Amino acid sequence: MRSKSRTKYCRKNRRLSNGSRNECQKPFYSGMLLEGICPKGRRLPPQYPGKGEVSMKKLLVLSCLAGFIFCVVGSAGALVYYSDEYDPNHDLFLRGWCHDSVSWEFNIRDHGFVPGERDVVSAEVQLFLYDDGGCFDFWEVAKLGIGDNTFWWEVDTGDLSFSVASLMTLNTSGTVECTLTACLGDFYFDKGVLNVGATDGPIAPVPEPSIMLLLGCGFVCVAGFGWKRFSKKSTDDRQ
Repeated sequence: MRSKSRTKYCRKNRRLSNGSRNECQKPFYSGMLLEGICPKGRRLPPQYPGKGEVSMKKLLVLSCLAGFIFCVVGSAGALVYYSDEYDPNHDLFLRGWCHDSVSWEFNIRDHGFVPGERDVVSAEVQLFLYDDGGCFDFWEVAKLGIGDNTFWWEVDTGDLSFSVASLMTLNTSGTVECTLTACLGDFYFDKGVLNVGATDGPIAPVPEPSIMLLLGCGFVCVAGFGWKRFSKKSTDDRQ
């Protein structure tokens, strides 16, 4: 009975006789392929394992890049909040037929905000109002000016919130002017509150989309460099 000869494989996936000694008998190595798999998808013998593990240097580079991405995203999402309140000594009664008004200034510098060191990204003004009531009381209309923004609304009992669209004044001076005017009917004004969200730390000189673009280019360059080394090694093996 004929015994089966032990088949050997070279890098070019060609079979060699059992007794032949050739340079092609060296194991097939490639850091970009799975362990023990040749280019045509055939599994290599156990004595010639593939070298598919990723080097520690590559792992270190990828870990650093991933950590840098998380640091950028984390720093961009971290906010510091400031709040300032205007509360008169007594509730103000505003009459619409007289166009009564009240003006005040919010100042978040008194609460630790330093202009130029942080970037204001959100701001909201809350008004606490209540109606005087009465059988001949129908509806009330008020106007609120916040910096360059003006809001008109019908007054109801409770609190109202307004988002400040223009944040330039808050960024440069840390202050914003407000004026509340009764245009129709009458109501009581209790207090006003300003809530501000600002970035934690100085403003980044490079925008976040540009950083992500640079990281993407870096990954492409790393992949191209690895492919170039693999192609060069394959050419040397054929020779």
